Amino acid sequence: MARVAWRRQVRPGQATAGGLRTRADLDDVRLADDPRLPAARAHLWKLTGERVAAREAYRMAAARSTNLTQQRYLSARADRLADDPPTAG
Repeated sequence: MARVAWRRQVRPGQATAGGLRTRADLDDVRLADDPRLPAARAHLWKLTGERVAAREAYRMAAARSTNLTQQRYLSARADRLADDPPTAG
């Protein structure tokens, strides 16, 4: 219930912009090779409609991953952004 109430108070664009600012603050040498940070950033870029930035971030995450299944998943996400037309939002 609390989660639903929060979503009603914060517009999606506000939450996404805040998430991108937080992610920028997390750029750290300890996370330099971790694929999760660019993957999270890609998801947030996608939510804001920044398809090119999202696609590049997904590709960066795939390149950083050492797990073949994860690489395929992230590459497929990037490819979908290249193929699908933007959604009206």
